[in-house]
Amino acid sequence: VSLEVSQDPAQASDAHIYPVDVGRTVTINCPFTSANSQKRKSLCKKTGQDCFLIIDSTGYVSGSYTGRIRLNIAGTNTLMFS
Repeated sequence: VSLEVSQDPAQASDAHIYPVDVGRTVTINCPFTSANSQKRKSLCKKTGQDCFLIIDSTGYVSGSYTGRIRLNIAGTNTLMFS
């Protein structure tokens, strides 16, 4: 089974598509600036107009994603998280 998520024409043009086969790992690198380096980082799943929080940098993990998802910030001087 292969899943490919395509951009909804109504979505912002900065949306990204990450196709991946079931059971494989996906890494999404998200750059940020030093000005917001201490702010919470999060990943949401958008369904229709709703955005459901999946994981964030405070340690929160949505119940159905426990053991299946990880948020990695490489270090305090790193301006990227995956």
